[in-house]
Amino acid sequence: MGLDLISEDDEKEIFKATYQAFTQFRIQIARLLGCTVYPDAYCRAHPLEQEDPARWKEWQTEMRLINDRVPCAGIFLTHSDYDGEWSPQECKAIASILESVFDNLPVTPSKMRIGDWRETTRKFISGLEYCVENDMPALFR
Repeated sequence: MGLDLISEDDEKEIFKATYQAFTQFRIQIARLLGCTVYPDAYCRAHPLEQEDPARWKEWQTEMRLINDRVPCAGIFLTHSDYDGEWSPQECKAIASILESVFDNLPVTPSKMRIGDWRETTRKFISGLEYCVENDMPALFR
């Protein structure tokens, strides 16, 4: 079982991998955005909020600050990985974030079932752009 992030019409696969791979993908983007990385915050299997409330509060504060600097970054980094959706407007902003860090992505393949970082990110961006062009949300399943 894994994460499927797809267009509302099921025509475009945006990201299909394990939840752990999506966590690693978001951690990589967080690093490139200059965020302090709290790995447990990106993984619902280890709820940081319950295990370390002080670190959770720090992370939430950082997400608010990064949203001031990079609109929608917090939405990308904090959205549930198993339910919900991103609106077309959020898809557009997240695609822009991914474009902004694209040239700094590793050129070596990920060891965490992501494969080629740039190929995976390009597919992610393409899927988000499809949602924007067709005015539909990206759905987490």
